[in-house]
Amino acid sequence: MIFRRGNYPYLVARVRAMKGRLLKRDVYGRLMGMGLKDIIRFIGETDYKKEIDELAGKYSGIDLLEKALNLNLGRTINKLIKISTGDARRKIVAYSSKYEVINVRNIIVGVGRGLPIEEIEKSLVPVEAEPLEMEFDIYGLLKMNLSEIRDELGRHRDYRAVAERKSLVEMEEELIRLYYERLASGFSGRSREDRIVREVVSTEIDARNIMTVLRMKVDGATPREIRWRLIENGAIPRKEMELLIREEFDEILKHLKNYPFFQYIKEGIEKRDLSKIEQGLKRYILKKAEKLAYYRPISILPVINYLMRKENEVSNLRLIARGKELNLREDLIRENLVVV
Repeated sequence: MIFRRGNYPYLVARVRAMKGRLLKRDVYGRLMGMGLKDIIRFIGETDYKKEIDELAGKYSGIDLLEKALNLNLGRTINKLIKISTGDARRKIVAYSSKYEVINVRNIIVGVGRGLPIEEIEKSLVPVEAEPLEMEFDIYGLLKMNLSEIRDELGRHRDYRAVAERKSLVEMEEELIRLYYERLASGFSGRSREDRIVREVVSTEIDARNIMTVLRMKVDGATPREIRWRLIENGAIPRKEMELLIREEFDEILKHLKNYPFFQYIKEGIEKRDLSKIEQGLKRYILKKAEKLAYYRPISILPVINYLMRKENEVSNLRLIARGKELNLREDLIRENLVVV
């Protein structure tokens, strides 16, 4: 019975140690004052040292950093799968299966835009295929054109709806739906832990839907155009989402005051700044995951919380590096960081 449930006491202890090595808030401020070379040198003295050293002979600059970040994230996930057993392992695999969808999306977008294989490859997170029981060889897709990729996806049940879409935008939207379906279906049980993970996923869906509505309103989209882009199974009732779709932009912002995440997006609303609103929503999700993890300290919840924090760290480091590469102002980079 204990084996079937998983080795949670051991796994959570390991995760606590790994979480303790995540970068502290003040580190981002220090990185903002560095150039790209110094950022890479600094990151090479942290938990990313192995990947930076391993790849330094083949890559440099932003390519080195992005490749190292993704490789480290993939290895982190693979490590957690390897050291877990029973239900714990199944849950980590279920959460991590989203990376199959993310990688397929990056390949489709890259191939569709005519990017070189090397450019696309550095965006992939190398989660091991065997434990995830992936439906096809992700790296094999890199050798195909878009028509061949569509044919390959059409052979697999989960991806048939993606393959049937005509445009890149439609294929990407279908992949986003599959991404959230994977997350929700992996935690479809009746346990308290599964319900909590589904609650976090629903909040992510709400955040994405809200940003979709706001951005498309700014672009002058019709309610029908917006409706098609929304993801099902968010926590906000469909009737309320329908109300947001039909409201004018300023009325939508007023309506958002009724939701529990309002304090996190208040500044963005006051400034009518979509980036700040999105940043606030991401902070709210991370804070919520952290809080919910305390309800079941010896369960999958601290593991999921750690993975979300790790993913956010990688995202922040990539954002800083890209900003430095493009010579963006520090305040613009800082405004888009999600620091909790």
